[in-house]
Amino acid sequence: MTLGDLSNKKVIILLPMADFRDEEYFSVRETLETQNAEVLVASSDLGVARGMLKGSVEIDMTLLEIELSGVSAVIFIGGQGAAGYFTDSTALQIVKEAYEKGILIGAICLAPMILANAGILHGKRVTAFSSLDGKLREMGVDYVSEPVMVDGKIITAQRSEDAKEFGEKIAEMLQGS
Repeated sequence: MTLGDLSNKKVIILLPMADFRDEEYFSVRETLETQNAEVLVASSDLGVARGMLKGSVEIDMTLLEIELSGVSAVIFIGGQGAAGYFTDSTALQIVKEAYEKGILIGAICLAPMILANAGILHGKRVTAFSSLDGKLREMGVDYVSEPVMVDGKIITAQRSEDAKEFGEKIAEMLQGS
């Protein structure tokens, strides 16, 4: 991938406070920061979020503090903790508002279920962790078993092994916007 300049792009990565997939978060953040994007991390609380592999991340803001004005992308990281956002009204509202504003939205692993529950994936081609296949199809989502899938301004990825490609696709789309 050719590195571009994303210095005019602001990205918010949403993490659960516990049990996020370390490699998904760190890979995506590194890809974006290497290209000079401003990356902020949000969660349900302030403090230090802990990954499933014991990584730690200082949280910049709570979900309630997110202001989408000037934001280029909103990215949800997966892992077991992402399930806490499946029905979180604040997280679902952020997704809906970002979608309505035409902001790039990304989700990897279990996190695409957050987007589905926010009602923005109906009829869209999406990938996610394979255990979500049946549930997503029931919700009218066109589930595909691919590492990374783009449908409009929505980028989804299947597994933590796909995090590098996911991050690169986000960067590529941000360069084009």
